[in-house]
Amino acid sequence: MNVFPYNFRGLRLPLLSGSRGDRLWFFAEGSSRTTTFDYESASSYGSALAPDMAVGTAQRVSVRMEPPPTATMDLTIDIPGFERLVSAQGAGLLTQGSAFYLNYSANLRGIGRVSRGWYANVSTYPVAFARLRSGHPNALGRIVYPDVFPAEDLLAMYTLRLPVPVTVGAVSANVMTTHTVTTALRPTLEFVPKLGLATGLAINGAPSVGFARAGVGLTPTVSWTPPSLGTVDHYELRVMTLDTQSVTPGWMVVNRPFSTTHESFVIPPQTLMPGRAYVVVLSALQGSYRPLLPNFRPIDSDETQAVSGVFTP
Repeated sequence: MNVFPYNFRGLRLPLLSGSRGDRLWFFAEGSSRTTTFDYESASSYGSALAPDMAVGTAQRVSVRMEPPPTATMDLTIDIPGFERLVSAQGAGLLTQGSAFYLNYSANLRGIGRVSRGWYANVSTYPVAFARLRSGHPNALGRIVYPDVFPAEDLLAMYTLRLPVPVTVGAVSANVMTTHTVTTALRPTLEFVPKLGLATGLAINGAPSVGFARAGVGLTPTVSWTPPSLGTVDHYELRVMTLDTQSVTPGWMVVNRPFSTTHESFVIPPQTLMPGRAYVVVLSALQGSYRPLLPNFRPIDSDETQAVSGVFTP
């Protein structure tokens, strides 16, 4: 039991547990008062608002926690299938592991929209999490999670990370790619590969993967071949440049994602700079595409990423 000095109204006590929906019992001078975490206003700030007590009266407040009710889901993930898919972009590439998330997102309610979904640039709150090591066999098990949110506000997600080493001169640094699958919460969830990677990335028509292309100009054309597995609704391109100013060199994004529904894209002016080295990370996305809402993702969506070779203007 934790004891806190308390002598004014509106005190915020530290969040004592990582479980959303924990119930706090407050004891002061022999009387018991209770409150429950409000997720939006309390847990997101890492604290809980204590009940009001007399201002100016020095009291000691004891706090006891009770965990929230729980629910379960059965989960199956074809980890070897996902690893074979993403590792196909280069011999000897090894995944960095993967993870399953169950996240709370108020965007799933679909307020003001025709369909329900979420935004890739808006934070979600973790409800359950499971890390899966690289080379793991098929994941099969039961997930227990706090049952404190409406099921329609929960988003199930599987993410696999693959570092792709890219060398510029004497410097080698990884470009991190991800394969992300999302779906609505169901009593039984199964994640299997449904969308492949775009292949044959080229710069100005010349093969790029495995080659360094120099003198491509400031507005080169990037082209590719659609994935052989699944149907793509649109693509997103992120141009990355090697940051040599940091203690540890790494690749950094230089633009907001460019979106297209075609299999080629001209990098616009003022994106590239002479004297710098670049790569393109190409995302293939499965799910409805809304040009006016580029960060919107439908609940059931799939994203794979491929990396071009190095090119210089």
